[in-house]
Amino acid sequence: MILQNFVERNRITRYWKTSKPVLSRPISSKSAPSNIPSPQSDIFKPAVFKPASPEPSSAERDLWNHEQHHLEDPKTKVSSLKAVISLAGGKKRRAKARVKSARELIQQLYDGQYEGKRLLIKRELTGAEYDQLLDEIAADPSLREYFNDKLRSDYTRNRKEFILRMPSTLHDTLAEEIGRNIYKQLEQIIERKVSGVSSAAAAAAKGIKGKGTSEIKFLVPKGRSPDKKGPDKAFQHRECKFPGVVIEVAWSQRKMELPSLAKQYIQKSKGSIRAVVGLNLNDIYKTGIWKGTAPTSNEAPATFSIWRAEVDRSNGRQEVRVTKSEDEKEFRDRHGDSVSSADLRLYLTDFVCEKVARSFENGENPEIVISSASLCEHYEEALSFYRMENLEEAQDDITEAQEDMEEAQGDMGGAQEDLGGAQGDLENGSETIEGAVPSHIEPRRSARLMGKPRATEPHKWRN
Repeated sequence: MILQNFVERNRITRYWKTSKPVLSRPISSKSAPSNIPSPQSDIFKPAVFKPASPEPSSAERDLWNHEQHHLEDPKTKVSSLKAVISLAGGKKRRAKARVKSARELIQQLYDGQYEGKRLLIKRELTGAEYDQLLDEIAADPSLREYFNDKLRSDYTRNRKEFILRMPSTLHDTLAEEIGRNIYKQLEQIIERKVSGVSSAAAAAAKGIKGKGTSEIKFLVPKGRSPDKKGPDKAFQHRECKFPGVVIEVAWSQRKMELPSLAKQYIQKSKGSIRAVVGLNLNDIYKTGIWKGTAPTSNEAPATFSIWRAEVDRSNGRQEVRVTKSEDEKEFRDRHGDSVSSADLRLYLTDFVCEKVARSFENGENPEIVISSASLCEHYEEALSFYRMENLEEAQDDITEAQEDMEEAQGDMGGAQEDLGGAQGDLENGSETIEGAVPSHIEPRRSARLMGKPRATEPHKWRN
């Protein structure tokens, strides 16, 4: 009905706009040049335009007048204003609820009351809502310390995405093992034990330090909380603003968007983050292999990808592009064996920003290589720690359940004793009642129950 009214209204409006004739302006014969034809000529006949649509009926005109009156009615304007205010109020309530939900989730994690199993939790928060959440956390000193030092979180303003990453032994151990392998090779470059390494390259390698799960903050407009990421591992040169290499481990039941994450790292740092390494172990997690005793009990492959930054300044301005140099390269097959020729290769220029790289980049760029066998070994080492932690948690849960069962059994025994005591009291009460009636008094019995007919008197009629 609304659509029909809209079409009819447009048709009526179109009629009144196009059906009025355009009258030509008469030209005075005195002022008109001699070469202009007279008004009696056919050229100056008034142009009459036919209506674009048939003339509206009386019913259509009544509909038009009613709608115009409805639009100009003060009551309509008031109701529309109330609708706008109601909509704004609902929006504020929803925003407040989203902040409250995120705040309560962080509080549950801090109190150890979170019972979920997810290692990656996503919430939708606008920039203003995220700022409000940080203000509420900052008002609680203990919660602020936990949020800043213990809890890993990401926020991307243009995506309205707030992510909480649960602490995981596998993440921490695997990232630490890979980081230790990389740092050993950097030490060889520093000590110039690798052939062809110059003193400039050794000096550059000496300035690289490994960082754990510390935050990486990206600039945003002034007055707003910065976007931030918490990688599993990062390597940063002391003269560079951002880490050169970032390592992310995807290990959860919820797929981690590694390509999108790598793009954010590189583009938000304007190419200062030179390489992002993503280890995808989601398939292993999904098969539940970590629950077994053998490290290769189920079929599940593992892969890695490498994204690199390319900075183009050919047009007089800096353009940062993200290229994928390694795409889901399988280093561990579905049977748990390492895949030959699937080594993870990085370069010294990946670890430093451009200004540092220019000091040694002339013809030399030492490699840092982690073989597929080493990657599998690092994974198995991390998995063993992860299993041990889960086994201890399971044993604690069993012990707690047994204690609860024993407590429940004790409560049941006490209830049975109370029930026995109540039955004894009931028996004693019955004996007391029976003893309270004298023996020489017989209880009154109903004549009807004894089978005796009731005596009836003849009915007396009134005269």
